[in-house]
Amino acid sequence: PVLFLILMALFDLGHGLYVRSVLYGAMQKAGRDSTLESGSGQMAAIDKQVSAAILPILTGGSVNVTRTATQSFAAVGAGEPFADDNTNDIHDAKECFDDENGNGVWDAVAGVAGLGGTDDVVNYTATVTFNRIFPMPGLLGWDASQQITAQTVLRNQPYGDDTPPPLVCP
Repeated sequence: PVLFLILMALFDLGHGLYVRSVLYGAMQKAGRDSTLESGSGQMAAIDKQVSAAILPILTGGSVNVTRTATQSFAAVGAGEPFADDNTNDIHDAKECFDDENGNGVWDAVAGVAGLGGTDDVVNYTATVTFNRIFPMPGLLGWDASQQITAQTVLRNQPYGDDTPPPLVCP
């Protein structure tokens, strides 16, 4: 029984690693395809390719894909740039900022949903949720479902005119 339990745990962990490997490979290809000029018109097809690569090896799985475009690699996960007039490293209501997503409000996380435009940096993320294939959750106190997230950050090709974000001063 102990050997059988160890084997099931190893197979369960191995399956999780296999899912992670397939997801990372699919994300790398999808990220490269997305950065092409033709990528903006094929986002649904690219997302379907990721799902088609990963769903056959899952039991009861789902794939959630998000894209966020920013002006630079440094802006990925960072707030919109602002003029820190009082040098407190916090955006205050009266400080000017680059409105990268065009919503007229300073955002703590910069970027606009989607692929953005020419020469933009795109954070392409896929989260996969699936049920474990072995009965390990009940035996070892693990969750019955597992979640894996893969992310790739790439720059779009320079296929058109790039306009800087507007400067907003309240």
